[in-house]
Amino acid sequence: MIGEQEKEHLKLITVLYVEDEDEIRDVLARSLKRITKEVYLATNGKEGLEAFKEYNPDIIVTDIKMPLMDGLAMSKEVKDINPSIPIIITTAFSDKEFLFEAINIGINRYITKPINLKNLMRTLSESVEAIVLAKKMVQIQEEKIKNYKETIFSFVDMIEKRDTYTAGHTIRVAKYCELLAKELGCPQKDIDKLVEAAKLHDIGKIATPDSVLLKPGRLNDVEYDLIKGHVLTGYEFLIKIDLYKDLAEIIKYHHERHDGKGYPYGITGDKIPKLSSIMALADAFDAMTTNRVYKRSKKVSEAIDEIEKFSGIQFNPEVVSVARKALKDVEALSSIDQLPKTELESKRFAYFFNDPLTNVYNLSYLQIVLMDNRESKKYKFLSIVYLHNFSLHNKERGWSSGDKILSEFAHYLQIEYINSLIFRLHGDDFIILSRDKIKIKINQIKDTKINIDSKYFNLKDIDIDNLENFL
Repeated sequence: MIGEQEKEHLKLITVLYVEDEDEIRDVLARSLKRITKEVYLATNGKEGLEAFKEYNPDIIVTDIKMPLMDGLAMSKEVKDINPSIPIIITTAFSDKEFLFEAINIGINRYITKPINLKNLMRTLSESVEAIVLAKKMVQIQEEKIKNYKETIFSFVDMIEKRDTYTAGHTIRVAKYCELLAKELGCPQKDIDKLVEAAKLHDIGKIATPDSVLLKPGRLNDVEYDLIKGHVLTGYEFLIKIDLYKDLAEIIKYHHERHDGKGYPYGITGDKIPKLSSIMALADAFDAMTTNRVYKRSKKVSEAIDEIEKFSGIQFNPEVVSVARKALKDVEALSSIDQLPKTELESKRFAYFFNDPLTNVYNLSYLQIVLMDNRESKKYKFLSIVYLHNFSLHNKERGWSSGDKILSEFAHYLQIEYINSLIFRLHGDDFIILSRDKIKIKINQIKDTKINIDSKYFNLKDIDIDNLENFL
């Protein structure tokens, strides 16, 4: 009789039982179901082989003589697929002649008929010790993988909470990578790796300073060098984990260019792994088809036109050749932008675009709003408010007095023109963007020599690409 531990082991395994005699099969199946986790039944070797492929049982118990396909023929095909699966044959005394063939096939054990349940339990128990050990190892490995994934994606979540725009970006890039890779005929295992890598491709930004990562405008040269560091940071982070080594190698090259002018290595052409080249194109496509604060998004067809223009320069020609077909049905989400959606994001936005003295917007944001206004037509008029004799006031009463007047006047404009946007211009003057033409109601700052004058312009008459010259 087997012990309690062996019984517990049997409760962990699944069994495929193949027997053509209904009465024997039904009786033994009921017994097996009581002592094992799951039992799958088949009435001949052909059915048994199909059940094996479908259910992937831990162990097989099979009769030898059966119609359509006998147990030994089935066992041979099963062993060709999975040489390590234990197979127990049930045999009558007259079947002894088949035992040498069974040994050659790799049959593990046999039980003579009529089958005694205790003998079957003992034989099963002796056969499944390695299976149970393997299952426990798999469980440990799965738990380890789960912990790794939870840790990695917690880092991704941290980045996405810092910058909500990035969150949608990684998912979209993963989708575009999948479409491109399928059109190129990549193996499914490579597509799966590429999609996972795309979700993690910006993980190195965990080390990018907020002042760079969250800047909702064009980066200067120093800031651009800092942001470029995210590629190697992400690679070095992931390469140390066995589970992510393949993904790390894809991510490592996703900012390389076909002409060698990319980063971090400046490698060219086919030296760039194909999966990395796919990701590079998908990454650029998403950047082109989503709004940034400093540029409007392109239509999908326009983005693909530009990608084709840079075939063999920025992008791998082979990947470019399938881009139009793979991405033609993508819907560009014009609603996606980097403008603030929450109170926290508004505060972050103000950090970059609010004038610290007056708390109105600066000229950098004016350029961004005007670019957006090309499409939205939200504002129709631009008014410039001039404060004359301000330098004289500062000279006579001091800079602190002048700063106080600027702050108070800016506050007045925000209250008076609450539905408009106010910007500080060149230190002493202000700009108002409004839906309707406005009129400044005061012409002098009380108890000062500062006079107020203004000019009004219809926005359709202003070339915003040369705004600095206009102002």
